[in-house]
Amino acid sequence: MHTSAKLLAELVDVLSRDKLASAVAATGENPETLLRRYVNLVQVHVPLAIPAVVLSDPDDDEVLACAIAANAQFIVSGDRDLLSLKTYRGISIVSAAEAIRIITAA
Repeated sequence: MHTSAKLLAELVDVLSRDKLASAVAATGENPETLLRRYVNLVQVHVPLAIPAVVLSDPDDDEVLACAIAANAQFIVSGDRDLLSLKTYRGISIVSAAEAIRIITAA
C-alpha cells in the first residue's frame, strides 16, 4: 500500500470526524494512534505535482500523483470522481469489489 504526507493528513481528518467517532472508539485507539499504526504498513511517497485531472475534487489529484510515484498498477477507491476515470496513465482505478475479483482471479 502507498500513500503521501498529504493523504495521511486527510486520513487523520477523516478519522477525526463525528460520523466515524464510534468506529474509531471501538478500536480503543485515537485517530493519531491509528495513523501511526497505518504508517507502519504503507510506503510513503513524495509525489510530483501533476496537471489538474479531477476538476470536481482537486484533492483527488494527490491520489493519482501518489499512484504514479508508487508505480502502482491499481488505485482501489470508493470515490466516484476517481472511479469515473477508470484509468489514469495506465493505472486502473477500481472499486474494492473489483479489486477482490482481480486478486481472486490471479
